[in-house]
Amino acid sequence: MRIVIICGAGYISGKEKIMFSLLKGLAAEGDVVYCITSTWSNGQFQELLKSEQIDFSTIRLGFISKTMNWKVIKMTLEQIFYWPKLLIDYKRIISTFKPDIVIHTNFHHLFLLLPVVSSHNTINIYHSHESIGGAGFYKRLFTLFQKKIKLFIGVSDYVTNKLRNLGLSNDKLKTIHNGLEIIDWKPKPFKSGSIFNIGIVGQVGRWKGHEDVLLALDILKIKYNIDWFRLCIFGTGDGEYIKELNKIIEEKHLKDHVEWKGFIKDIENIYSDLQVVCIPSRSEEPFATSALEAGLYAVPVIVSNRGGFPEIVKHQQSGFIVEANAPVEIAEYLALLMKDPEKSMQMGLYHQQIVNQLFSYKNFICNWKNTLKEINA
Repeated sequence: MRIVIICGAGYISGKEKIMFSLLKGLAAEGDVVYCITSTWSNGQFQELLKSEQIDFSTIRLGFISKTMNWKVIKMTLEQIFYWPKLLIDYKRIISTFKPDIVIHTNFHHLFLLLPVVSSHNTINIYHSHESIGGAGFYKRLFTLFQKKIKLFIGVSDYVTNKLRNLGLSNDKLKTIHNGLEIIDWKPKPFKSGSIFNIGIVGQVGRWKGHEDVLLALDILKIKYNIDWFRLCIFGTGDGEYIKELNKIIEEKHLKDHVEWKGFIKDIENIYSDLQVVCIPSRSEEPFATSALEAGLYAVPVIVSNRGGFPEIVKHQQSGFIVEANAPVEIAEYLALLMKDPEKSMQMGLYHQQIVNQLFSYKNFICNWKNTLKEINA
């Protein structure tokens, strides 16, 4: 099959990693793949594509928003200015490549391209990585999409149910969980007297709940009299929010317990020395890649009861599920793990087993390949 995947990729996050692995996996299965990405990016995704010799084009894929602030208005005006060229460039790529299937991954971009998205000779699939609300605007938008999209694939049952709530037909809905390449990793036992390393991984933003972890560490010190820990913060983000976090670190006297790691490309350098990963998201995360990545390295996770997390984590077996905005709960489970490192290790091994069995790259590619064959029959 000839397959085009559209992935804007302003920067590399979980979605970009998954779409890159899908491109790579389909190519390895013998399909001819091509990627359309955005000129508005930091270039990291394009470098990944080059590293695997995946052909791609960049076009001016951006956003049109009704949000009324100057920064967003400026982006919207710029996109409107380039919109005619965007349509011409997309039509030219599709006419030249002649794909059997086009996979769309962003509803903003699909909306922009809709006038030239054809369902006559090409099958269009929408791969949903986001939690879409049920407001009337989105219902109307996805009803419009349904006329040209043959199948909507959610990255989790949570996401698929969100699509169903928009009024999409059940026969146009499917879930394919993301998957990671399985590694042969054996964790080292935690040595008594060592520093207990806690990680939080991903973009540094208010919705990720970083301050809940910091407040939990303060509770660990005061309520549980525990101070043999280090919080490693991986990722970059909003400068103003980082200032707020640093203020909390200073006020709670946590400076000696927190290390800003920044963006780390090699995930082994992120997870290999951690004893637990905290992902206390305040938003409805569709299917957080970091929760899966921790499992590769047999690291248990503490996650919020939001979005797709309950599909990944088994409470009190492979990790803990807490409510959002709950530093007291996070502190309680951190204390439990730190006081019983053997339990922490056993939970991590069970998390590894779940990821290896249910969320492997092999299963992910196999599910996609079978779905594409079915829909293209």
